Amino acid sequence: MISFDEASHIYRVAGVVKPSVTQVLSFMGVVSPFCRSIKAANLGTKLHSLLEDYDRGVLIEDALPEEQLKCLEMYRSYKRDLNPVFSDIEEVMFDEELNVCGKADRAGTNPDFIMDIKTGAIPDSARLQTAGYARMRFPLTYELAKRYCVQVNPKLKTYKIKAYDDPRDYIEWENLCKNYWAEIARTS
Repeated sequence: MISFDEASHIYRVAGVVKPSVTQVLSFMGVVSPFCRSIKAANLGTKLHSLLEDYDRGVLIEDALPEEQLKCLEMYRSYKRDLNPVFSDIEEVMFDEELNVCGKADRAGTNPDFIMDIKTGAIPDSARLQTAGYARMRFPLTYELAKRYCVQVNPKLKTYKIKAYDDPRDYIEWENLCKNYWAEIARTS
């Protein structure tokens, strides 16, 4: 059984704490310092919650701040333009082989895809992040899954999409996880 504590951002599998995709990327020095800043995290958390509520049909739009309304409209435009069908929204997952957890922002099928929402700049680490999520969500066919980020930011005029299709991202992600666990074992 996989559990996730939102407040502490801790994943557990059968009661045992497991690292997240983001924690592995951060520990291994792949995530930029900006992506770890409190300001970026707070904005990201607010906008992710807003868009999750929108996709679940429970968003109350009354009195939303202007920046949130702007991001919501960008996200609506993305959905109108691409018409994605989500099978999973913020689904908690676990990769048994790599011993890592994660929570993809959105996933869908026909075709299989992983979509991550970025509220700031799209970092290079997103290609590995989406590779990790694809492995978890589609363990037998992950290399066939479409992976992309949608950027919604109040400073932009419209949403932006960054797609990833290099299969070497999966190998890099696997090696990063193996090196992570080797480093953990070495320092324990």
